[in-house]
Amino acid sequence: MIQLTLRGIRSHPFRYFATAIAIILGIAFFTATSVLTESFESSINSSIAESFTDIDGAVRSSQTIETDFFDLRQKIPASTADEVRAIEGVASAEPYLAGYAQVVTENGKTVDGSGSPQGFAWINDTSLSPFEITDGEVPAEARDVVIDQDTFADGGFTLGDDVRILPLGADDPFTIVGTMSETGDAGFGGQALAFSFDGAVEVLGTSDVD
Repeated sequence: MIQLTLRGIRSHPFRYFATAIAIILGIAFFTATSVLTESFESSINSSIAESFTDIDGAVRSSQTIETDFFDLRQKIPASTADEVRAIEGVASAEPYLAGYAQVVTENGKTVDGSGSPQGFAWINDTSLSPFEITDGEVPAEARDVVIDQDTFADGGFTLGDDVRILPLGADDPFTIVGTMSETGDAGFGGQALAFSFDGAVEVLGTSDVD
């Protein structure tokens, strides 16, 4: 068997060399992907945790699905915030609805950032919100959007512009009503878009919260 194998290698060296390279590259790609996923998740969790350092507690579902890289946690109804507010000793509580959202410039391009783009429902309670308005006003209507200052500048936007928000189509524009910045030292690192709760539901496709 060994002699046959060696004879095959001598007869077709390139075939065996290509197979070995493919295996090595496959293992390297899988390892790099695992490390990157873990690093990205850790960075996002750290940024969110630092941005909400003044929050005493968070209510989340106990139902999770474990994967090789992270745990998927089931969302909960936004109305849970009302139940939490009713508990004696709770000063305030707000639902945190967030997910993927990205703004598109007039020339049809997205604005790149150093992190993952995120859209969320604006939190009016300043003691709970990690963002503050720097220009304009908070998103009050279903078609209002507030953009972080860096994305606003990089995209060449002006207040009052109608813009496309991914993952929605071009026929569902939103109006830029303000800009915002983070209140703490932590950085989300990526593009941040804030909507009214109704607007966030439309963009994110759910009213359940994390």
